[in-house]
Parts: sequence; C-alpha cells; structure tokens
Amino acid sequence: MNNSILLVALFGVAVVCAAPGAHKLRNRAPPKAGCVQPAYTESLSEENQKKLTEIWKDYKVGGTCYIEQAKTSELLDSLPEKEREELLARPPIPAFFAGIKRETILQFDAIYFNDTIAFPDKLKQLDELAEKILPAENLKVYKEFREQRDAVRKNYADLLAKLSPAAKEADAKVEAMIAERFAYVDNLDEKVRAELFELWDARPSEPK
Repeated sequence: MNNSILLVALFGVAVVCAAPGAHKLRNRAPPKAGCVQPAYTESLSEENQKKLTEIWKDYKVGGTCYIEQAKTSELLDSLPEKEREELLARPPIPAFFAGIKRETILQFDAIYFNDTIAFPDKLKQLDELAEKILPAENLKVYKEFREQRDAVRKNYADLLAKLSPAAKEADAKVEAMIAERFAYVDNLDEKVRAELFELWDARPSEPK
C-alpha cells in the first residue's frame, strides 16, 4: 500500500483502499466520530466531485456522519466501471500535499513510520515539519485540517468519557471484534482474499 495512504490514516482521513472491493469490507464497520469529506474528491470526475461536495456540504465538525457515509458509499457504488477502477488504482493523498514533490512527502513519511515516536510526538514533529517546508497555501490547508481533526478527536474523547459502564464495555468488545475481523482477512491466502473481495464487491447494497 502506498505510504501516503498510511500517512493519511494517521490523521483519520477516510480513504478508499487500493485493494479492489476493500471499501465494501470497511463500510460494514460502525462509523467513527471522525468524519471528513473523503480526500479522494479531486480524483473524481467534475460531475461526481460536485455530488460528493454536495453530500458533505452541511456536515458540522464533531457531529455524526452516518448519512454522509451512506451516501458516499452509494456514490462510489454508482461510479462507471472505468472511473471506479481509476479511483481504486490511484491512491489519494491529503489535500495539503497537492503539488508537493515526492521527496518532501517522504520526509513526512519518515516521521510517521518511526515506531519509536509516540503518537502525540509524531503530530508535534509533523506540525514542525509542515511549518518548515510546506508552501504558504499548503500550510494553510494543513493547519485547517489539523484544527478539524483536533476538534473531531476532542469530540470523540468527550463522548467516550460520557459512556455508561455498560456502553464502554460494549464499545471495547465491538472494537476487538472489528480488529479481529480485519486481522483474519489480512492473514488469509492472497487468492482467497481476492475471491472474497470480488464477492463483497458484487454484494447488493440492500440488507439481506
């Protein structure tokens, strides 16, 4: 998987996985509090860019986005085969990396992939690097994005803190099941995964 996708994951941006059909699997997971308009907007045709922007135009940071996620999933499923294939084959990058050389992006990757750096320290170092090397316009987008993500994280932390003991226990169990599910799929034989992705990709959107 492209490093830029993993860097996006650090900030919690919703992305389409490079593996065919992978979005089908991920769409089955309960939506998180972290909701933003997908980073791949600019990879769509002009018409579908407008549709996706329309879906997310009324979303307020910190709110739930079940409707937006559902409509986004429907839009992806409705894409012409060629456009969808091109989207899946072209990993998206964060908007603040638009027009940035790969050598610069790799400097951000070097921080993200350093397992010896704690998450809060990674964010601090990424902020410092952004201030140092991103052009003014990109830096502006980066800061706006970071503010949005910080607001989402705070909202999630606040909601988590307010959960009843029973809800906290249930949340922990659901998170564990989701992690186990993805781990199980990741450990399958590559050919078996390909068969499953093809099956999930063809699955009707209506409930069973």
